[in-house]
Amino acid sequence: MSFLTMNDTGQYIRTVSGLFASCLAGLRPPERITLSEFSQKNIWVDGVMTAGRERFNFGKHEYQREILDSLSDPECQGVYLVAPSRWGKTALVPNLVAHTVETNPMDIMIVQTSRSNAVTFAKGDLDDFFETNDWFASKIRPGRTTNSLLMKKFRNGTILSVVWPSAKNLAGVNRGVICIPDYDHTKASVDGQGALVTVASTRAKAYGSRKTIFVDSSPAREPIKYERFEPESPHQAPPYPGIFSLYNTGDRRLYYWQCTCCRQWFRAHPDHLKYDDHGTNKERAGTARMVCPNEECAAEYRHDGDPANGMPGKDELNAKGRWVPDGMSLDEGGNLIGKMLNPPVPGVDNFRSYWAFGVCSASQTWEKLVLDKLDAEAEYERSGDPGPLQACLNSNFGLPWFPPHLGGGDDWERYYERAEQYLHGVVPPEARYLIVSVDTQGTSWVMQTHAFGPEGRMWCIDRRRIVSSDRDHETRKNADGTPEKAWVRPGTYPEDWKVLERELASLRYPLADGSGVMTPVIIGVDSNGLDATTDNAYAWWMSLSGPQLPKSRVRLIKGDPKLKVLCETKKSDGTKRSDRKAFRGDTPILFVSSNMAKDVMAANLAREVDGPGYVHLPQWWKTDYFKELAAEQRRGDEWVKIRKRNEAWDLFVYALALNRSETMRADRIDWTSDRLPAYALPASQNPFVSPVSVAPDGTQVVGSAPTGRRPYLSREQIGQQFLEMSGGNNGYP
Repeated sequence: MSFLTMNDTGQYIRTVSGLFASCLAGLRPPERITLSEFSQKNIWVDGVMTAGRERFNFGKHEYQREILDSLSDPECQGVYLVAPSRWGKTALVPNLVAHTVETNPMDIMIVQTSRSNAVTFAKGDLDDFFETNDWFASKIRPGRTTNSLLMKKFRNGTILSVVWPSAKNLAGVNRGVICIPDYDHTKASVDGQGALVTVASTRAKAYGSRKTIFVDSSPAREPIKYERFEPESPHQAPPYPGIFSLYNTGDRRLYYWQCTCCRQWFRAHPDHLKYDDHGTNKERAGTARMVCPNEECAAEYRHDGDPANGMPGKDELNAKGRWVPDGMSLDEGGNLIGKMLNPPVPGVDNFRSYWAFGVCSASQTWEKLVLDKLDAEAEYERSGDPGPLQACLNSNFGLPWFPPHLGGGDDWERYYERAEQYLHGVVPPEARYLIVSVDTQGTSWVMQTHAFGPEGRMWCIDRRRIVSSDRDHETRKNADGTPEKAWVRPGTYPEDWKVLERELASLRYPLADGSGVMTPVIIGVDSNGLDATTDNAYAWWMSLSGPQLPKSRVRLIKGDPKLKVLCETKKSDGTKRSDRKAFRGDTPILFVSSNMAKDVMAANLAREVDGPGYVHLPQWWKTDYFKELAAEQRRGDEWVKIRKRNEAWDLFVYALALNRSETMRADRIDWTSDRLPAYALPASQNPFVSPVSVAPDGTQVVGSAPTGRRPYLSREQIGQQFLEMSGGNNGYP
């Protein structure tokens, strides 16, 4: 006979009581209550948006109420949510978990983007939820195998697992609730078996119409090909992969606000976020306001409201906001009217989809949204890097990324229609300097001269093709019996480059007022090509001498799609050349990031009103030139030719890169300053302008250009630019 000690008895009692508690928990009928009601009644929160531990309330997050109720609606099998970062998406998942365990017991799977993110979520948001809601944590079955970091079993038999996308994790299990957060940041295919949402959803088929699929994300994926998008319905998203493709399959709901003045409803959309056009970025951001789109009303709302006139702020607008399915609208009383375009159908899975924008986010102020956007746009203008602007639009605003060059691939007719009447070969009055770019072809050179004005404005004022060499053709004769001149062959005959040299050295363009002639500041020549084009280009550059065309005014150009900056001057690598003694690796080459430079150029061409970077196109251009300008299109991560001839496009891109090169630094000029580089000075002081006078006999006499100023930036000016860009000396003298 064995006897139980006091400790053994206590342990036995606790074990038995735990067993009975678990059995009774499974027999207890669940409470039928919506997820929003359940959250307000049972959930506690303690985070950065709260003042300590407090009950869950919708307060500033009224837009979450309907989404939570959809997740608990038996008529709805899932929700697809597009929303910006820090909108409150993460908080929805633990609430859904607690509601499922308590009111509708089914096994739950949360699929994080990666293993590390699964661990981070389990240790962070999920553990915080259990710690804040100890009543819910007590429902987990005790034991090492039932309460691990990534898997928890509850007393009523419900299993919660946190996994990451892999065929092994998503095979052989049934789960009634599937949550896939941050969908656009997961890999497009799960081990080659298909999209994550498709593979994961198969785990819920056994639950039939009882299942719940919740997918959320801020937009991050890009299409293979960017094209103009004209929505077929008011709420349709562009046909992008990822969360937008899921959103479009649902009933496409947007959040609406009601104007307190005209009582009309309008979308809580960034289109209605306005700000002033002048001042610093911070000053402009300080003027941020939402404007009622009703032109007869045009009421303005400030983020925190306006006590002076009683206008509400964002929180008040959110509190009375409504979600509206695509095809429907709201009357003044807030009643839905119209016909839903994608209504639920009996017998099939019905998903509700929501698209929220940053302007209604409780964690974002309108001023901060505008400031981030202006700063990102300024960075894009300065460096050509679209990353900050894309991240701002995706993460802060909840908008798809449309590159500024969107539609630039096949828009030659639009370029043709906006062409202007100005003289061929004449420097416009607003221009300050000239840049020439040359494209090297197999049997010709194509040259364009571009006039530049303040803030990157540019005009094409000349276009030439150089085809004839100094060599006689072997068989062809002219009408008078003399031999024809053979076509140039840049990759075969080094002497043909002298023809290009003479042409470039002769470039002189009259000013619009006739007071002088201007020579180009810098000339860029494409050094890529067939056969020995690159070798011949290097040798030609080394041979340049004399005042007519000095080396300092000529840069050889090469494209480099891997370059991390828009352009960079490097010395050629002479160690790999058989004739390295002639070159010694000291030929400066301007390497151009093809994608970045083309993105900026396309954005400038897309600009339809005068302003920084605006491109003036001439009416004297041939139609073919306009087609060349629209010969490439951005597809995914690269630009692709859609027409054979693209010279005009390449020459504009080269000119843009030359303008931003280390030699020019024109994109960093403060045009309001009195300290301009010499090449950007007015004609009377510009070293690249020679005055023209009329002799007694009536002939024009070209004088000498002004002297005494460095043509490019002085060392002092370069140093000043560095200080401005780096924020000063950081405390050092």
